[in-house]
Amino acid sequence: YNITHYEITRLMYRSELIIHNDESVIDWLLLYDESFLVNLCLKYDFDRVDEVNRLVLIQKSDFWSKSSYYEENEEKIGYENLFFRHLPNGRLKIRDGLLAYYCEHWYDSSDGFNAYCTSIVSSLRGKTPVYLSEYSLEERMKIATYIAYYREIFISSNPFTSFYSELKENPSFVQFIETNDYFGLEGLKEIVDKYK
Repeated sequence: YNITHYEITRLMYRSELIIHNDESVIDWLLLYDESFLVNLCLKYDFDRVDEVNRLVLIQKSDFWSKSSYYEENEEKIGYENLFFRHLPNGRLKIRDGLLAYYCEHWYDSSDGFNAYCTSIVSSLRGKTPVYLSEYSLEERMKIATYIAYYREIFISSNPFTSFYSELKENPSFVQFIETNDYFGLEGLKEIVDKYK
C-alpha cells in the first residue's frame, strides 16, 4: 500500500469527528480538508457547527458571485437544496442549523433570498415554482414555517410580510403548524399568535 502520513492523519481526524463526535478536530479539518466538511454538511446534513456552516456559505457565495446564470435566476437556484432536501428515504430534512446561521450571520437584505422566501410561501396557494415541485404541500408548509421562524428570530429588521399574510388568510396553514406542535421551535407559538 502506498498511503502517506497525511492521508492517515486526514482519515484519523475524519473518523474522530464522525465516529467519536469530537468537534475539537474541526480546526484541523478547516485547514486541511475543507471539501470534506462541505460534503459532510451538504450530503449528510452536518450543520451544527458554525465554522462549517460559514465555510459552506462562503463556497456558495463564490458560485453566486461568479455565475451570470445565477444573477438571472437567483431565487430559483441560489438556495436550491441548501436549507432543505429529501433524504434517500423520501423524508424531508431541514438543515435548520445552516438556515439559522445564514439568517443570523450571513443575511444582507438580499433580494434573491427575499424572493426565494416569498416564493415558498406563495407555493402554499398553488403557485409552486419548479424547484419546489417535488415537495408536497405539507412539506412546503413546514419549510415556510422554519424559514419564517429563523427570519423572525434573526432578521426582525426586514419583516416577512408574505408569511404574516399567509397566517392571517390561511387557517389551514395555522392549523397545520398547531397540529405539529409548532415543530418544537421555541417561541413559534407567540409568533403565530401575533400574526394570525
